[in-house]
Amino acid sequence: DGTSEGTSSGNATEDICPAGWRMPTGGLSGEYAALAKQIFGSNYSTSDATAVANYRTALSLPFSGRGGSAKPAYDQGSNGWFWSSTRGSNYAMTNTTVNKTPYANMAQGSLRGAGISVRCLAK
Repeated sequence: DGTSEGTSSGNATEDICPAGWRMPTGGLSGEYAALAKQIFGSNYSTSDATAVANYRTALSLPFSGRGGSAKPAYDQGSNGWFWSSTRGSNYAMTNTTVNKTPYANMAQGSLRGAGISVRCLAK
């Protein structure tokens, strides 16, 4: 987005989604968390299998895996990470995580260079 990884304030100024689309907001007060609160009563996390399945179904979230510096791609079929537009710290963006354990977490943080899926919403 034209900023260094050390920038810590504000949300992403550029969006990877095409024109007319945007990434959902993240963190504990974002759109991913608002849906989670409606489905499983918490805006943070759950390990309830039915709640995780309902959350994944509501957003059509696949277990897409991710990329990283140590491995170009891993955890396909067991974990999914999905970027939000919300910056989480001086080195990270927030993302939602779902997995088969089952577990869902709305407030993960990952380096912006991590190979994480993008979910776009119509504006």
